[in-house]
Amino acid sequence: PKGKETKRDEVIGTMKQQLKHFHGTDCKNTIDSVSAPDASKAIVVNTQHVVGDIQAPDGKHDIDLVGKSSDTWKLVDGKWLQIKSVATHLVIKIDGSVVQDQGQ
Repeated sequence: PKGKETKRDEVIGTMKQQLKHFHGTDCKNTIDSVSAPDASKAIVVNTQHVVGDIQAPDGKHDIDLVGKSSDTWKLVDGKWLQIKSVATHLVIKIDGSVVQDQGQ
């Protein structure tokens, strides 16, 4: 949402570190809209909602994350591959309090 570009390897590395301490209890992905500029490309706007807890040095904390993104998919050699994802809105709550609210 802040306009920072992140490469695939960086995202994977960050997620691997975060998932070591995260325990997910619910995860939902809702497709808000789909458009197809041509037969080999689709743009999917979706909302992700992840709930769980994280173990921190000061104890366990509840996490509630809602993110919205626009994902571009392309048909390559008969397979649909996600080639780009743009985060448009992100709200993170820890123990019920908003700690981050970015985007629209």
